[in-house]
Amino acid sequence: MIGTLAGIIIGGYVTAHYGRRAAFLAAGIPGLVLAVAISLLLSEPRQFHRPAAVRTHESLRTALAALLGKRTYRYSLLALTLYFSVFYGVLVFVPSHLVRAMRIPLDRASAMYGTVAGAASLIGPLTIGWIADGLSRKDVRWWAWIPAGACAAAAPLLLLAFATRTRAAAHRGCSQVLKRSCEAP
Repeated sequence: MIGTLAGIIIGGYVTAHYGRRAAFLAAGIPGLVLAVAISLLLSEPRQFHRPAAVRTHESLRTALAALLGKRTYRYSLLALTLYFSVFYGVLVFVPSHLVRAMRIPLDRASAMYGTVAGAASLIGPLTIGWIADGLSRKDVRWWAWIPAGACAAAAPLLLLAFATRTRAAAHRGCSQVLKRSCEAP
């Protein structure tokens, strides 16, 4: 996650000032440095040997059949696939939306979004994880309900954000949402 968010912030800055080709080069350099460092500093892990009686071999087909036979695994796989498809799509799209629809310069948009996304990626899971752990002492289903509820709550906010064309409209929309949520029913 750190690499992704640093890529947004640094990549946006480099793209705005030096072009997209320079951004691709800047993104590749840390990977090349890391590859050289690993090949020089780390050795291949030793193969450990187990007694023949402990060794088991399960085919891929058998392992997949066992996993897919579990309803919980199928639901988790579906939920994670949907979540990460949306999450990474939004992660890539937001800086472009800020530049095109809101007319914010690319370096500023990437810095703002990278900072906000980074803070949310750190604070959100820790806070929500703490809450889910507390609630799951009574019912373990809270571990699934809370992330599902957060995604359901985020969906209309994302749609509202992407439908907004100006910063003034975004501020008015947020103000109206906050005002209505604070009013007594």
